[in-house]
Amino acid sequence: QNSSNSSQDASEIGIKIANKALTRQGCRYWWGAPGGGYGDGQGLDNPYAQYFDCSGLVAWAHRQSGVMIGRTTAAGYSRSGTSVSYSNLQPGDVITFNYGGGVAHIGIYIGTVGGVRSFVHASGSGSGTRGQYANQCVKVSSIEPGGYWYNYMYNCRRLY
Repeated sequence: QNSSNSSQDASEIGIKIANKALTRQGCRYWWGAPGGGYGDGQGLDNPYAQYFDCSGLVAWAHRQSGVMIGRTTAAGYSRSGTSVSYSNLQPGDVITFNYGGGVAHIGIYIGTVGGVRSFVHASGSGSGTRGQYANQCVKVSSIEPGGYWYNYMYNCRRLY
């Protein structure tokens, strides 16, 4: 019975993380924000933070959901927590991406949206991006096999 309680609690935490990240849809991508000393300076513990990079969104959503993880990079998170297979992803798990030069992007799995497995992520073009592009923002994308993001998937982790 203890294991079913803990897995139920875990899935509730994961759903909270996914839902918290989804509240930031449309917020601009700002490299290093929040909590990296860049952007709005609001920090990871401000529920109203408006600027995010990919790993900043992951750290913010976890902390806003009561999971006190530290702020690191996508590569750092790819080595954190516990491994989860693609087929066992649950909302709140993170997915990391490698375009050929090492892990360089991360997002949060949100489950199936309109029949499509999806994740939410702060999508931008790296260190030159400081909130100036409306299309570089927190958005939902497909993680279905054969799609763009699936093709660059490195691993999946549970950070809580």
